[in-house]
Amino acid sequence: MDVKHSADDFARKISARFDVVCFDLDQCAVRQHSRGRLLSTNLDDFASQVSPDFVSAIPALLKHNVKLAIVTHSDLAQHGPKKPRRSNDLDVDVVLGDDLVHEVLHRTVPDYAHEFFVVAWRPKSRGGEGDKDLGKIRHMRTCAAFYDVPVERCVLF
Repeated sequence: MDVKHSADDFARKISARFDVVCFDLDQCAVRQHSRGRLLSTNLDDFASQVSPDFVSAIPALLKHNVKLAIVTHSDLAQHGPKKPRRSNDLDVDVVLGDDLVHEVLHRTVPDYAHEFFVVAWRPKSRGGEGDKDLGKIRHMRTCAAFYDVPVERCVLF
C-alpha cells in the first residue's frame, strides 16, 4: 500500500472515532526534541526532522473533516531573567512556544499551517501542575473547547 492510501486509510479510521487530532510537536510531528532552548539559527535543522507520516496525514485528515492541533510544553513563559529570549552568549534568539510551532509549520507544511490550532503551555512555567493538568490534559481540554467538541472526541499523538 502506498503512502497516500495508507494516510487515507488512517484518516478514515480516525474520523470514525475522533473530530480532532492533536499532534505533540516534539518527538511526534518532529522526530526530535526542541528541549526548550532551540536557537533561531537551528530552526531549519529542527524543521528538517519533521515526520513524513505527519506530513502525509495532514491532507488526508482534512479530507475526512478532522480538525488539527499542535500541542507542546514549549511555552513563551519559559523566557525570563535566567532564560532570556535572546541568548547573549551567541547573539541569537531562543525560539519557544507558539513562535516555534508556527515556524515549523510554515517551513514544513506551508499550505496547511493555517489549519492548526496551537496550544503551547508549560505548567511549571505557569505556576505549577495540578492533578487536572498532568501531561497534556490541559492542552486537550483547550483544543476540545476551541473546536467545540467533547474532549473524548480528541486524540493525541
